[in-house]
Amino acid sequence: MNNKLKSFTYLIIIEIILLTLVACPGEYFLSGTVSIIGTAQVGQTLTTDTSKLNGDGIITYQWMRNNAIVIGSDSTTYSLTTADVDSTVTVTVTRSGYSGSITSRQTDIIVPLEATPGLTFTLIYNTEYSVSKGTATTTSISIPKMYKGLPVTRIDEKGFYEYTTMTNISIPDSVTSIGSSAFYSCSSLTSVTIPNSVISIGDYAFSSCTNLSITWYYNPLLTASGFTSYIKTVIISDNVTSIGDYAFSYCSSLTSVTIPNSVTSIGNSAFYYCTNLTSVTIPESVTSIGESAFYDCTSLTTVFYGGANISAWNAITIDDNNNTSLTNATRYYYSETNPGTSNTHWRWVGGVATVW
Repeated sequence: MNNKLKSFTYLIIIEIILLTLVACPGEYFLSGTVSIIGTAQVGQTLTTDTSKLNGDGIITYQWMRNNAIVIGSDSTTYSLTTADVDSTVTVTVTRSGYSGSITSRQTDIIVPLEATPGLTFTLIYNTEYSVSKGTATTTSISIPKMYKGLPVTRIDEKGFYEYTTMTNISIPDSVTSIGSSAFYSCSSLTSVTIPNSVISIGDYAFSSCTNLSITWYYNPLLTASGFTSYIKTVIISDNVTSIGDYAFSYCSSLTSVTIPNSVTSIGNSAFYYCTNLTSVTIPESVTSIGESAFYDCTSLTTVFYGGANISAWNAITIDDNNNTSLTNATRYYYSETNPGTSNTHWRWVGGVATVW
């Protein structure tokens, strides 16, 4: 391991920059310090230390990558993935009953992991490599983005088949396909992040992974068919303009989704039978919602809409077929300032949709 990489293995404790905002009447300014603890390297987990944050009240968190909100990252910890390589990370906290927020200084630049010893790489057409378990025995697996100067683009069919001691794996954003039965019966595997570079996942790729939770960086060229029951978190990047037909159908473990402002259409059956979906954030940019897009979303109770009023909502073309789960949900309209009426509008607080 070279000296540069070693320099990232020490404990990062980053003191905060206090952002002073105008206090609301009757509230106090949030004060104190917040630290990030962890190692700035893919596969590691950063933790927020609020032991020096003043006051009482519920704390909310929002992690940022290069000063941009990382959607879905609003807990005390943040797991570094290949999407964070060559970036810096900060965390912003707010506290109920206090005005303002506190944002940490940025971490050191996130570095990738080296390849796990024992992995087997197979050259394809002299232009790229595929990867499989080989003789690897560690519980944590790191697949490198490059091998011998060429990209690693595929995980082989049955590549990690019945690797029952593996608990987590880091998949780089060079990978475009995951082979059939690639992780079949990896019963100890608890978490996988699928980057948005992946456009093909073979049959039974995650079958019998009984403890698995998947975070998926959505790519419109791929549907969730075949790994729907494992998806706990979906992150839709702001370069996505449409959500395709059946994109998240049968994702029964999905509880909330935030759709970015770049999206203009939601396809037919996009969230079909997402029975545990309780809330969805839909931007004003959306102009059409397809047939059965939210069919049988029986737990859907809340819609955070980016438009200012019902006129904007009514301008959306919503197919009448099987979308009552959406249209019957309680709807809140966006307002940056307090509208003076309760339970009608919402705003962002630390990256979290919050009712005024």
